[in-house]
Amino acid sequence: MKKLVEIIFLIFIVILGIMYKNTIVNNWRQMYHQYFPCRSPIYYSIGKFDTRFGISKEHFIEDLATAEKIWEDPINKDLFKYSPNGNLKINLIYDSRQQTTDELSNMDSSLDNSRGSYDRLTAQYNKELLAHNQKSSDFESRLANFNARKGNYERDVAMLNRVGSVSADVKNRLNAERDYLNSESSAINQLQTELNNEVAKLNAMVAEINQNANNLNAGVNQYNRISEPLSEGFNEGLYRSDSKGQVIDVYQFSDDTKLVRVLAHELGHALWLEHVDDPDAIMHRLNTSENMQATESDLEEIKAVCKIR
Repeated sequence: MKKLVEIIFLIFIVILGIMYKNTIVNNWRQMYHQYFPCRSPIYYSIGKFDTRFGISKEHFIEDLATAEKIWEDPINKDLFKYSPNGNLKINLIYDSRQQTTDELSNMDSSLDNSRGSYDRLTAQYNKELLAHNQKSSDFESRLANFNARKGNYERDVAMLNRVGSVSADVKNRLNAERDYLNSESSAINQLQTELNNEVAKLNAMVAEINQNANNLNAGVNQYNRISEPLSEGFNEGLYRSDSKGQVIDVYQFSDDTKLVRVLAHELGHALWLEHVDDPDAIMHRLNTSENMQATESDLEEIKAVCKIR
């Protein structure tokens, strides 16, 4: 009877082992890497992969290899390995976060175009204003010269009218001066009209520049309002570990650099690394830096975890 109970108990244990094999294996692996860190590589594989990110799976795996090296190269250890059946599942999940990032990217492009239009229009305005000011200065000098010659002409005519008789040379000189003054008066009036038209054009450009500036400021304010929630924390990715296994979910990235940093950050958590205060660090809570190297803070953290002196 006792032997039968032992057999039944062993069968029960075997059945439990079969039923919970994956859970037992997962828990064992996680305990091993937690209590014997950096002894053997963590094998990872690609799980869910949403193509709406616009990146191929091959490129994604290349970025993962780059992210690995951020931790492996400084300490000369093989910490991760890609395997189609790797226990650490890495998922690329498209949700409102990436949708917002894509929206911001489109807005950023639009803002760049608006800013470019504003800068070009401002440069054109400054160029035309400079030319107008020079033309206006020349006009004032020309007008002053015209008024001086006109005054002299009118004085000479009044004096000769009192005398009553003039020589042919004086008469010819006065007639030539009269013709010059009439021609110059027409030219000055034409120039005045041109200057007035230029002032109207410059005023219209100022109005357009101000409108562009208002639109640009409104766009920037909208951009900042939409992007503000993304700056509250490191929510581009998430590492979690439970009885079902280890998982990294990637939710958002704006470019290849940000993606590598997100992957490296979450791989760091898979190594049991904690957040650090250095804003340039891979393990900083915000993914705002463009740095692609492990900082001193990162190295201190991984050396402490891997028990490297």
